[in-house]
Order: sequence, then C-alpha cells, then structure tokens
Amino acid sequence: MLLLLVLHGVAFFSLNHVAIHAVRETHFSTWLRELEDLGELDVCEAAPERWGRPDRGLGEVYVVGPDGRLPNPAAPLRQVSSRPEQPGQFLEVSAPGHPWAAVYRSTRRGACRDFLVFQERWMGIEHLTLGVLVVARFGIGVVLALAIWAWVVGPLVRRIRTMAVQTGTIQRADFQGALPLEGRDDELMALARAFNSAAGTARERLAHLEARERMIREVTANLAHDVRVPMTTLKLTLERMARQGPSQDLDLALSELAYLNALTSNVRVLMHLRSTTWPLSRHPIDLSELLGRIADRFRLLAERRGLALHVAAPPPPAVLVGDSTAVEQAISNLVQNGLTHARANLSLSCLRVGARWRVEVRDDGPGPARGELPRLSERYFRGEGARSRGGPGQGLGLAIAQEVAQRHGGQLDLVREGDVTVARLFLAAGDDTNT
Repeated sequence: MLLLLVLHGVAFFSLNHVAIHAVRETHFSTWLRELEDLGELDVCEAAPERWGRPDRGLGEVYVVGPDGRLPNPAAPLRQVSSRPEQPGQFLEVSAPGHPWAAVYRSTRRGACRDFLVFQERWMGIEHLTLGVLVVARFGIGVVLALAIWAWVVGPLVRRIRTMAVQTGTIQRADFQGALPLEGRDDELMALARAFNSAAGTARERLAHLEARERMIREVTANLAHDVRVPMTTLKLTLERMARQGPSQDLDLALSELAYLNALTSNVRVLMHLRSTTWPLSRHPIDLSELLGRIADRFRLLAERRGLALHVAAPPPPAVLVGDSTAVEQAISNLVQNGLTHARANLSLSCLRVGARWRVEVRDDGPGPARGELPRLSERYFRGEGARSRGGPGQGLGLAIAQEVAQRHGGQLDLVREGDVTVARLFLAAGDDTNT
C-alpha cells in the first residue's frame, strides 16, 4: 500500500508539472500570434529597445536581441546564454524572483525573433496558491485511494488470501473439506462454488482409485501368498531330491521354480512401487544378513548349474534405512539375472561408498549386444540374446531394480568390463553418517 501511494505521488506531481508547462507553452505561443496579428511585433521591429508587453494576468514578453541581450530595461534579465534552435520551441531559463521563465523562438525573421516570456501567475492564480491547490488535490487523491482500499480493495484482498490458504489446506488433505459459502454472492463466491464442485469430483475419483488399488493390492497379495506356499513346498521337495544325485530334469524344474518365484515377487513389488496409498516403508535393514539370505536362496541353483557363487557381505554394522521388501527384491533380480547368463562365476558384494551403499553383481556371461546396456533397465525390454534363446522373463527385473534404487536416492548402473558384466546398485544409506 505504501509503495502504491509513493508511485501515485510521483506520477501525480510529474503529470501536473508536465500539464502546467504544456498549458504555459500553448498560452504564450497563442498570445504571441495574437500580438503579431495586432501588429505589435511590427512595432517591436521599429523600436526593439522599448518593446515589451507586461500583463499581470497573462504574463510578460520581452524581445531578445540577436546577441542574446534584452534591450528593454524593464526585462527581468539583461542577457540569456542560450536560445531554442527551432521555431516554435521553448527553452526554460532561470530568472531570479520568477517561478517560470523561458525563451521562445518565433517563425519571424529580423530583430524580433526571440522573446523572453515569464509568468508569475498561472491562469490568474499565484504560484504559492497553485502549489497549495496541487498539494490539496494530491491529498484528496490519497484520501480517496485509502478509502477505496479500506472499503473495496482491502476486504477483497483479504478474502482472496483467506481463500488461497483454505484451498491449500483442502488440497493437502486430499480434497477433504470445502470453502465456506458466506458473504456476498459475487465472483469470488462463484469461484468458491466452482472449487467445491471440483474438489468433490476429485474426492470421488480419488476414493474410486483408492478402492480399486486396494482391491488389486489385496488380490495380488492373496495370489502371491497362495502361490508361495505350494512353491515353497515344491522347492524343498526338489532340493531334497537334488541332493540324491544329478538330474537334468531336476535342474530344469529348479530353474523354472526360481523363475516363478521371481515373477510373483516382482509383480508384488511392482504393485508396491506403483501404489499411491501404499508408500515404501523406512526402517533399518541389516545388509549383511540380507545378502546372506539372498545368497542362500540361489546357492543350490548355482551349484546345480556348475557356477561358483562368491559372496562378500560387509562387516556389521551395515545398516541401510529403506524398504526391506523392495531392496531385497531389487538385489535378488540382479542375482537372478547374473545367474541366468553367467558361464562359470557369479559374485555378489556390498561396499559403503560415502553416504551410499554400492551393491555389485558380476557375471562372466557373454553380455548383452552392443547398444543394449542403456536400455536393459527399461520396463519390458529384453535383450536380443534373451529373445533368441527363448528364455523366460518379461523384462521387469532390472526395471524394478532401477526404480527401487531411485526411490532410495540412488541409481542402477550396468557396465561391461572386459569379459564381465557388472550391475551396480547404489542406495542412499539414510543413516546420516558418512564413514
């Protein structure tokens, strides 16, 4: 408000100054034309040293000689240092004791071409009185502006600010609540009704989405549970049979079972990641224990395939703050992927790097085709080698690992180092330490 008043004052006085000067210049140019029509300027040509036309109401005019001197002794100045260059122009000069004075160049030729004009009154009003009137006019404008602000603009601004705060509160509460419909039935009231209608629609759609998501999550969880129980029993049975001796059929059954287990787990974690009502949990995870559990899960399958599984778990305490289900599935997907492609060796390691943990899976398989590495973490993308071999998989494993890493402040890097494919999963430790 103060800034508006200051701007109003500057604009007001500037416009008044410009307007008064414009009126003065128009007044004197018109007066001089009238004097010329009356033959007064011809009198000036005949006796410039005595020519002058003082008028208390209109102002005073005196001729300026070609040398800049004013020959009439009644003139307020004896000489002017500069004059306008073009006809019809005014050039203000300083005249002691006079609030406004200027040199005017007419279109005439001869001795009476330039004139000194000055005015002690403006439109018959003394300059002091004029200043008082201007200030009074400004004061009246300020009072009117304050009155308009207090009675019209101020309440409107307060209503808008209150509405902005209320809409923010409703938005943060998932559109629960409504704007009060009180006061005048104006444009803001119509806006409040429109917002309440939109918020009601948003609540209905959000409730529908939550109900559908809840149903899908429950169905997925129930299916995963129903499948996991017989798969666990089948896994124990196959492992017990595998200890009795080598069997190609048993190896195939164990591989297919591992794939089914990974598939059901990936679907469950994918639903977890996509859910808007089921956020990732945050609690301490023992990475040493987690890597050991994952290694035990894949050790028998690695042995049946003739692979050496090397595990280098970090010494305790190795704490990661995050969602244990999602992190375990991400690492399991990397191991499953390495197990599928490795020729003889597969390694799983974990190392603290600054404020992040780096989980690394290395396999000595043939690796993806050139140009496929950047795309392997895209959802549903399968490399040319996997498609040509007809192996199982929907291209979800690495994509899920990538998303889990991003949701935990890290990323998944896939590189080829010589004859080894390396998958590095970076996860923010989240424990506010940096060792």
